[in-house]
Amino acid sequence: IAGACQSNYEELIKAGAKVTINTDNMSYSRTTLLNEHRQLQAIGLTEEDLYKCTLNAIDGAFCSKELKEKLKEKPKGKLPHFLSFA
Repeated sequence: IAGACQSNYEELIKAGAKVTINTDNMSYSRTTLLNEHRQLQAIGLTEEDLYKCTLNAIDGAFCSKELKEKLKEKPKGKLPHFLSFA
């Protein structure tokens, strides 16, 4: 993720676009979701930005409404524990 991408992500998020963060094929791309979040945080995205992206990903997931609601039961404004930077 380079500097040019930073402003693109920030602009899209601020404009209300449904931005998500995905790894697609982790064995091919050799990355993890946590690594992607860390890289985005390193270029200036906030935990709030990442949280919004996570909610967008849940909304777009191919799973039941019940599972989506369960995934969203995490404390608002907090990343799931497996994505926490602490």
